[in-house]
Amino acid sequence: MKTYALVGVTSLLMAMAVCAKADYNYTIPIRKTAEIHRESKLVITKTAVNIICSSTDYKQDCASSLGTVRSPDPRNLIRSAFDLAIISIRSGINRGMIDLKGRADKDMHMREALNSCRELMDDAIDDLRKTRDKFGVFLFTRFSDFVEDLLVWLSGSITFQQTCIDGFEGIDSEAAVIMERVMRKGQILTSNGLAIASNLDGLLKSFRIPILTSRRDHRLGIFGSGSSQEQPMDSSEDLPQKGDSSQSSPKNMDSSQNQPLDSSENQQLDSSKDPPQKLNPSENRQSGGVSENQQPNLSENRPLDSPENQPSDSSNNRPLDPLRKLNPLRKLDPLAKMDSLKDRHLSEGGEFPRWVTSHSRRLLAAPAKRINANVVVAKDGSGKCKTIAQALAMVPMRNTRKFVIHIKQGVYKETVEVTKKMANVVFVGDGPTKTIITGDIAFLPNRVGTYRTATVAVNGDYFMAKDIGFENTAGAARHQAVALRVSADFAVFFNCHMNGYQDTLYVHTHRQFYRDCRISGTIDFVFGDAKAVFQNCEFVIRRPMDNQQCIVTAQGRKDRRETTGIVIHNSRITGDATYLPVKAKNRAFLGRPWKEYSRTIIMNTEIDDVIDPEGWLKWNETFALNTLFYSEYRNRGRGSGQARRVRWRGIRRMSDRDAKEFSPGNFLRGNAWIPQTRVPYNAN
Repeated sequence: MKTYALVGVTSLLMAMAVCAKADYNYTIPIRKTAEIHRESKLVITKTAVNIICSSTDYKQDCASSLGTVRSPDPRNLIRSAFDLAIISIRSGINRGMIDLKGRADKDMHMREALNSCRELMDDAIDDLRKTRDKFGVFLFTRFSDFVEDLLVWLSGSITFQQTCIDGFEGIDSEAAVIMERVMRKGQILTSNGLAIASNLDGLLKSFRIPILTSRRDHRLGIFGSGSSQEQPMDSSEDLPQKGDSSQSSPKNMDSSQNQPLDSSENQQLDSSKDPPQKLNPSENRQSGGVSENQQPNLSENRPLDSPENQPSDSSNNRPLDPLRKLNPLRKLDPLAKMDSLKDRHLSEGGEFPRWVTSHSRRLLAAPAKRINANVVVAKDGSGKCKTIAQALAMVPMRNTRKFVIHIKQGVYKETVEVTKKMANVVFVGDGPTKTIITGDIAFLPNRVGTYRTATVAVNGDYFMAKDIGFENTAGAARHQAVALRVSADFAVFFNCHMNGYQDTLYVHTHRQFYRDCRISGTIDFVFGDAKAVFQNCEFVIRRPMDNQQCIVTAQGRKDRRETTGIVIHNSRITGDATYLPVKAKNRAFLGRPWKEYSRTIIMNTEIDDVIDPEGWLKWNETFALNTLFYSEYRNRGRGSGQARRVRWRGIRRMSDRDAKEFSPGNFLRGNAWIPQTRVPYNAN
């Protein structure tokens, strides 16, 4: 070996000498250290990009977008993935506004759909910003909760984008195609972001980045160096720079920054002084009826433990507590007033999520007359305001303390919106049959998009409502007519009624908990893509139009990694007196798949014989039958029999262990925030 090396060096020197003697002006290029470093950095970056993109569904889009980022640091690459999704969404909505401007100028409904779309895209970007900012700080002591926040927000961003596209259905089908095309890149990159967050544990291990799981780790800093002053990452220098043709700078595209909110408790009740609570910053549904001729498709049932049948979200990896015996739901009369529910002891039924503070619990436990509200609304003039809108105008922007609005007995006909800037708002009524907020906006006759038909829309995080009735009186003939739409994160409803016909309750996005509530309707009367749990609630089927069938739920999970779903727990599904005579003709079903990965779980619930023996209804011939996740677990009642249920591939049979994944404590991580509201809550 040494001999060969010596010969090689000698030959090289001789060649150089010959060249010099022949007067050739020849020099051997010597690579500079900086050039070698740059190439090495590119190789490392490419390797990191390949690892990060390996778990995504759109690998080529992931690699091409992250390939423009000038950083080998995997944390900066991951954070940049969220920035690039923001850029794509902004670009898509701007393109859509330009392409559809001519139509919007001529058509009021198109103009309203575009305005809704712009609002929804802002919401989608806000969720991506929160994800990026939380990941950028990268200091956390509860890794599973950290990931849960990311997954909820990314799921929300996907839902907001899809809601924008859905808004054109029934108004202009060609416009819907245009919007879907221009928004496609943003949807792909957001889906990739969700896949990356779902695999965050594995990615950090691949890059040997330690996961902080204790306060001691937090004090040591992320690399265990003893530093407790780890600074948030700034990936702005690593993103595509001016001159890059493929992307624009996120700082130029997305200059407005939404700062995390600080939340604390209102100190009105019992002079409570709780510490401030920190806030964390398509299918066409326009058809008014469901054909009686739709028949569920029967196929072989696939066992639950089949790998492809496992729930796709990977955020709940912690050990599960044993399933505890649930308190039986007392018999409910569907026609009776339910005001007496508020008199239950609020300690009954277990704990609430941790994000519900002790002061919030006291607010929900106390009768209205004992609450020293910030504002009283009364139609008779005995309060500070006569309308709810006037009271909401008094909520401080970026509110950080509970702002309690006591809405006294009366029927309030108004359209109410709790905006994103109105955090920590609490509605307290005098009873769900005494304090009623009503409206009658519907799809017909003016082709109003479903999103805009809501009597009450709640967007501000940490919203709570107690003893309130929400209704839309448009009727079955006018198709979609939402009584209550909820997009807020950490929303709680206790002893409330939601009454309508088609699309009564829109559980749109984020984490929501409903306790002792009554929801009535005909078609898809609980629908949306939130992470929603209903406990000790009553679902009442009303009489539809002659050619319609009834469906309780239509869950809208679009991406298999979304952590969303509808869980009905320890509740009752029944019919009112007007429906019972027609139940044989106008059949009723537990749910149908609005989107491809629709997920609904009904457990420990009393199901009356109003539900058809087949249980679930197709959306159309084959859509989502293999990809949905529907399960019934330990239900009771004459309508709960499984012998004649449909046997689609997506119908799951759950074991006790499987069911624990969907208990409120695990699925909603309710122990983190519900107990603080003092709303009755059973974690298991």
